[in-house]
Amino acid sequence: MFDEQQKVRVGYTREMARKVSKKYNLVPPVDVVYVAQGEGFDVEYELMAVCAQFNRQEKVIVVNKNDHLHRQRLSIAHELGHIFLHHDIDFHNYNGQSNDFEKFRNVQENEAFEFARELLVPLKHINLFNKEGLTIPEMASRCCVSNEVIFISLQKLNKF
Repeated sequence: MFDEQQKVRVGYTREMARKVSKKYNLVPPVDVVYVAQGEGFDVEYELMAVCAQFNRQEKVIVVNKNDHLHRQRLSIAHELGHIFLHHDIDFHNYNGQSNDFEKFRNVQENEAFEFARELLVPLKHINLFNKEGLTIPEMASRCCVSNEVIFISLQKLNKF
């Protein structure tokens, strides 16, 4: 049952990314800062212990300035995933069991990464790139993402 629910959420997550892509007429390489600003969020770069975080009330996404550009772009897209998917849980006020909390947090994190991957590397573009015979590094260059993000996208299409 859980696997079926996860498949539904993955489909919903990808569809949300596609709606955002359509709303902003996005094509790779996606300008994630443009999307964030379009939603009223500022993007700031600071030295921090994590890759990124967002504050919905202050309308800001903060990204680790020491991370590679590809990591920064993925982090911004990931935080946008939390925003668009309405991941509003207040972790500080969570009163459930720790195992439940971890499962819930992991689901939200996985959804945010799936959103980010679909936003930055839409499956339809991966199909086109694959038909063109592009290599993983060539696809990564076109999308301004790491080779790993492309590899995961190809795995989603069962190309590996």
